[in-house]
Amino acid sequence: MNNSINTDTKLSTHSRIPLLLSLLIYIICFFVVLMSLQSLLSLLVPMLNGDSVVLMFLYQAVMLASVLIVTAVVWLLIDRLPFSLLGLSMRGRGKDILGGMLVAMAIYAMGFGICCATGLVVIDSISLDIPALCYSFVFFTFVSITEEIMCRGYLLGRMLQSKTNKYFALLASSLIFALLHVFNPNITVLSFVNIWLAGCMLGVAYLYTRNLWFPISLHLFWNWIQGPVLGYEVSGVSLFPTMLHTSMPVENSWNGGMFGFEGSLICTILMLIFTVGTIVYFQRKRQKENPQVAL
Repeated sequence: MNNSINTDTKLSTHSRIPLLLSLLIYIICFFVVLMSLQSLLSLLVPMLNGDSVVLMFLYQAVMLASVLIVTAVVWLLIDRLPFSLLGLSMRGRGKDILGGMLVAMAIYAMGFGICCATGLVVIDSISLDIPALCYSFVFFTFVSITEEIMCRGYLLGRMLQSKTNKYFALLASSLIFALLHVFNPNITVLSFVNIWLAGCMLGVAYLYTRNLWFPISLHLFWNWIQGPVLGYEVSGVSLFPTMLHTSMPVENSWNGGMFGFEGSLICTILMLIFTVGTIVYFQRKRQKENPQVAL
């Protein structure tokens, strides 16, 4: 990960409207634009001849377009904030992208390894479908960019810009992130809490870097490894052929059941460890770079 920035300086520009009004405008505008674009897309459905894969990609592209349009309009024209504060600069962020991938790999290496070693998950067969892995990777790239620009870039970033306590902002924006998944199939109280914790894990590095590429990378590889590679449902949904075909002798809170790994207690424990570890890492790094900054 890149060196942390001077966040006090970066957040010195203030929006012209109150925080809660800004968030309300953003959420309302997003759903208005999304429903409008989806209505236009529905006109194309008869032309697709039942091609569910193309339709799925188009609907996700509409989600991404809606977030990009609304974020640009509200952030630049209503909040009147510099685009640079949103956190999409890629300059020098190769280590962040690599770091997000490695964290996702480490969590699943431990989590899936524990599940297999204890018999919570059984690998039945393996099949390698390169095209399916490639187009699922592109799909989850759309998903991760969409959700990270909305939940970490705008919602969390806007709260931080308004000088909201950074940990409160992290918890609140992560709760909104979890609420976006509340209607997913087979969701439970534990899986809802885990998605909220996932939002915290995705957002905690943003508190210190004010850049989105670590959470985008972590989100992308988290979903892609979980679903198309390891064969879990992704937040209760199965969309693509998987490399590993697995089964669960007993569906319970340790293996996540029908919701997937995100519904498991193993996931809970690992996310807490990595979230706290990220905070400790950045706090120590900041203290090392500037001994006068309190931990």
